[in-house]
Amino acid sequence: MRWGGFERVGERLTKSLWLGVWGAAVLRPYMFLAAFAAETGTAVPRPYCMLVLAGGVMQTANVKWIGDERFVATAPSGHAVAIDSDRKSNTAMGPMEMLLMALGACTATDIVIILKKKRQKLEALNVICSGERAADPPQIWTKFELVYQLRGELDDAAVKHAIELSEGKYCSVSAMLKKTATLKWRYEILPASE
Repeated sequence: MRWGGFERVGERLTKSLWLGVWGAAVLRPYMFLAAFAAETGTAVPRPYCMLVLAGGVMQTANVKWIGDERFVATAPSGHAVAIDSDRKSNTAMGPMEMLLMALGACTATDIVIILKKKRQKLEALNVICSGERAADPPQIWTKFELVYQLRGELDDAAVKHAIELSEGKYCSVSAMLKKTATLKWRYEILPASE
C-alpha cells in the first residue's frame, strides 16, 4: 500500500483512550482515503494521516499541475482549491491573491474571537485588505492597508484593542508578512441593526 505506515498510526491512535470519540470522528475520513487509495492504486499524500497527531508535526500541502499555469492545491486539512498563476486567463485566484485573502481571514478570525471574549455584540465584520507588490522579481508584498468594517453594539476601545492584539500578537499570517511589508490599519464601527 502506498500510504506506508498509515494502518500502524491509525491503529495506535484509535486504540488510545485519550482520543475516544474525537479520534474515531477525525480518523474515519482518513481511513476512507487510505482505503480509496489502496483500491484505486493512487497515491494520497501522507500528511493526511499525520494531521491527527498533536503539535510539532510538519504539515504538507500538495500542489498538482493541471495544465497551462493552473494547479489544484490540497491543504493539510484535505480541502482543495484551484489556482491560476496566469493573470491573463484568470480562471482562478493566484498564489499572491491567496496570501492577501489569508491575511484578511486570519485577522478577521482573531477579531471575532477577541470581541466575543470581551462580550461585544458583533453583528457583521468585513475586512478590506489592500496590498502593494514590488515592481521587480520577486514581486513580494511590500505594503498592506487593512480596513476593518464592523457593525454592532461595540465599544470603540474594545475594537481597537482587539485589532491591536490580532496585528501584534495572534495573527500568524500578519506576523510572517510583516517581515517584508509594512502594515497599516484603520477601523469603522457602524451602528447596530434595528
